[in-house]
Amino acid sequence: MAKDESAPALYTLTAEQLTDLLKAARPTTAEQLELIKAQALANAEANRQSLRPENPEHPGISVFSRPGGEKINPKGALRCRTSWAGTPVDMETISAVEFDLINQLQPGEYRCTRQDGTKFPVTITATTNPSTGELDKLDIFFATRGQLHHGLPSLVQMCEEMLASRAKKTSAA
Repeated sequence: MAKDESAPALYTLTAEQLTDLLKAARPTTAEQLELIKAQALANAEANRQSLRPENPEHPGISVFSRPGGEKINPKGALRCRTSWAGTPVDMETISAVEFDLINQLQPGEYRCTRQDGTKFPVTITATTNPSTGELDKLDIFFATRGQLHHGLPSLVQMCEEMLASRAKKTSAA
């Protein structure tokens, strides 16, 4: 049987030989160590740019941020997990105005007005953490299936209408 020339050669080393080999491979001078550090930093930067090519110093200014951007004037956090018509509210995709209004909403039954003037029900339910009693989740629900999604007002208009309705109920009581 012929020996396979493409197979790698196998070597056996004793523990002492392996230790000597590893010692010889270590950088021994400060110059070698600095060269290795420079190569490692260059590789790390190249990896970072390939994984996150955007500007790492971005001030967070967008249509969703407060004036000055997220670094200077952050929105903060929603007071609890929130869903809007079954979709989780994501801090990255709501404006500062929407954020402020959503944080003011209270559980209850509301009626909002479509663009054609018809009213539709909106229900806000709260879920509390059983161990702490603190608000855990806020679900804002209204029908959107079929033709019901046509003519809906904006999130801002709906929140403002619900907050105004709540204020009327509070002042009347």
